[in-house]
Amino acid sequence: MNENEQINYNAETHEYTMGKDRVPSVTELAGKFAKIKTDWLEAHPEYAARGTLVHAELAEYYSGNITKDQLKWDKSKEICEHLEPHKDMKVETIVYNSEHGYAGTADIICMKGATVYYVVDFKTGVTRKRLYEQCQLSLYLLALQSMGYNTDDAQLLVVAPDGITKYPALSWDRMVQLDEGDLELEDEDSLKVMRLTERLKMLKAFEDEAAQVEAELKELLSAKFEEKDATTFVCNDIKFIYTKAGTRKSVDTLALKKAGLYEQYVKETPVAASVRITKRN
Repeated sequence: MNENEQINYNAETHEYTMGKDRVPSVTELAGKFAKIKTDWLEAHPEYAARGTLVHAELAEYYSGNITKDQLKWDKSKEICEHLEPHKDMKVETIVYNSEHGYAGTADIICMKGATVYYVVDFKTGVTRKRLYEQCQLSLYLLALQSMGYNTDDAQLLVVAPDGITKYPALSWDRMVQLDEGDLELEDEDSLKVMRLTERLKMLKAFEDEAAQVEAELKELLSAKFEEKDATTFVCNDIKFIYTKAGTRKSVDTLALKKAGLYEQYVKETPVAASVRITKRN
């Protein structure tokens, strides 16, 4: 099924085109964002070939053209145990994102009217790339949003022989950020880092709010300390200590350098490796 008639798909070359122009695919972008190396799939063509046959058989089954008893592949039978056919399923649907200029074919989209409930992808291979799967499904979802569908309550699911995996959606900006930098992580590490950074972002939001409250408290109390000529205040187990305005002494390193004395008194000390975390606006 093609949800955008401007997009053409060549099953032999696995390429999408709009007119004469080639359009990047969801699988290409997901591989780029998740940093999946293409040489693994090229070295195991048997997995790709078998996966294509199983997908074709599953498409026939979920389209209602064959029954479960007519399935030939064991992987197809195992997957069907986890997902029953439904009248609102759209099978092998071509979607297109006009904002970012890519296309892809979703295995199954469950929708009613203009509302999408599930985006489903089948995985039949031995090796699972979890971050890739999350990016792939998120790209399908963004394409559906671009096409005007309501995806507010949509769930992203991968159905594999060992069961169903549910993924949270990633925004385009988040996936672009995954492709920045030169550190490549293993799949499970990438997901763990993603979960931890989500938690860190939440805690940082509270930290920012705490900083604002702290600044307001300091401004209020500074005035009161001056007014009352006091230096300490305790409230709710928090102690505030006031230091009056004054002067302090410091070493003028620039003057020492000009006098040629700075290097004589500088010493080197070992510094441990560290990870600095900065917040992106």
